[in-house]
Amino acid sequence: MQDADPVTSPSGAIAHPALVAHSAMFQPRVHAVTDRVWCAVGFGISNVTLVRGDEGLILIDAGECREEMAEVLAAFGPLLDRPVVALIYTHSHYVGGAAEVIARWGPSVAVWAHEDLGEVMAEVGAEFGPAYRRRVRIQFGHDLPREGPDAMPNYGIGPIFFRPGPSTQGFVPPTRHIPRALSQARIAGLDVHFDGRFASDSRDTIIIGFPQLRTVVNNHVWPVLFNVYPLRGEAYRDPLVMVAAIDAIRDARPEHLVGAHGAPILGRDDVQACLDDHRDSLQYLWDQTVRGINAGLGPDDLAASIALPPRLADSRWVPTFYGEPAYHARAIHNGLFGWFGGDGATLHPVAPARRAELLVAGLGGRAAVLVQADEALARGEQGWAAELCSHLLRLDAGDAQAAHGKARALREMARRTPATNTRAFMLDEARRLETGRAGSPPPAVRPARALILNSPPERFVRALGARLDPQASADTDRVFRLRQTDADHVCGLQVYQGVARFLPPAAFATPAARADVGLACDRATWALLLSGRQSLPAAIAAGKASIDAGDEAALHAFFALFDDLSLRA
Repeated sequence: MQDADPVTSPSGAIAHPALVAHSAMFQPRVHAVTDRVWCAVGFGISNVTLVRGDEGLILIDAGECREEMAEVLAAFGPLLDRPVVALIYTHSHYVGGAAEVIARWGPSVAVWAHEDLGEVMAEVGAEFGPAYRRRVRIQFGHDLPREGPDAMPNYGIGPIFFRPGPSTQGFVPPTRHIPRALSQARIAGLDVHFDGRFASDSRDTIIIGFPQLRTVVNNHVWPVLFNVYPLRGEAYRDPLVMVAAIDAIRDARPEHLVGAHGAPILGRDDVQACLDDHRDSLQYLWDQTVRGINAGLGPDDLAASIALPPRLADSRWVPTFYGEPAYHARAIHNGLFGWFGGDGATLHPVAPARRAELLVAGLGGRAAVLVQADEALARGEQGWAAELCSHLLRLDAGDAQAAHGKARALREMARRTPATNTRAFMLDEARRLETGRAGSPPPAVRPARALILNSPPERFVRALGARLDPQASADTDRVFRLRQTDADHVCGLQVYQGVARFLPPAAFATPAARADVGLACDRATWALLLSGRQSLPAAIAAGKASIDAGDEAALHAFFALFDDLSLRA
């Protein structure tokens, strides 16, 4: 799908006409899939599916928060004619409303999930949690207006991610674990087939089949071209794993296909056509990227040259409303071969600031570069205009003319692209450039309390190393011990001359084991302290924490070695 002249949406967004039209899919409603399966679409970024069994109801996925899930349950209305006996997570992204289900039907509701769900949740919230959460906010338009030219018509896979108003997290840990294999269960009087072999946008993804209902619920086929690389950043998503997953669904020959996103697909012919195009698009992008690598092309050349063939580019099943084929090519190259594309000049390049200095000088100086950026905008080369202004901003982050020139270029590109990831990142940066915030340091982000609570005790101790300041700790040799009183678990961290060494329980197995500073508390208090929701002095005063090695001042000094982890917060 090509860039196009923008139109204005009902909310005032100036955007690609096809992206504006795509919003019609996400009008909030409950779709009837069969006389026993319904799918709620348009209440959030993801769907919630309801399946009626002879012995109760099954819910699949739980949205982003309790408020969203409450709206979905209200929309299901009289369809909830018997108790919910099971909640199944297709993967770890849409679990925030589960507590609303438990509050209504009680703790006897079985919560099913892939066996890797807990670890996947911890991975994105531990070491690189600050960057991940910050970029999720950008990708899903947290700071963009709800109305006006910079609004988002939709997010490609759903109408909205961040809800206005209250958003209460209510994740409920699974009580039933689905293996990384084919498995079966009997739930609510129905045979349920689980396939946990294939990662999607999360490696804890399961495919759920209801053979009696001729229906498959999945997180591999979206209402857009699957995103091999989201701009928020993720581990490599192997397209060939996706192809194998789609082949497994195709082999089941379902009559109805329900996704974690988008409207359900009804009828075997449409289901097979959709599966074919999703499969072929990913196979094509992988094959042609590898073909280009074999021909000596690097990531930039691949991104500039690879596009879907006309049959797939025009397919209604794989529109590019989320990511773009250029991002797929870069991600596949990096996933298979790493960042080096074969050009020796990229191995020891000049530093970015020096490169900007040389380029600006070579182009005739600041005034000449600004003129060339304006000329590039006038002839429709917004990417070059943005790059020219970026070099000027590298030399002077306070250059208002360059900031506004780059913002103009980014906004024009954002309005013409159908890809929502691209639009959101470009508009977010344009708005920060216009208000002088583009060069500001990112806001501090503490670990999330819920993730700490639902992760193994050592997970977030190990993750502290990614926050260690090597200069502040260059002359340090100190051992921290954490004793979690309600889990009978001990672990720790040694900071040794700028490096953090995780210490497992065995390191503290003897009474003589070294501990320069130590903290004893239950898991809930540790989660409050690390997430910044309670201070150490307050926890000690409340009898919830104690110092069991060193003293309080020494413990504060230890945590001061890490970015944004003060226990005085």
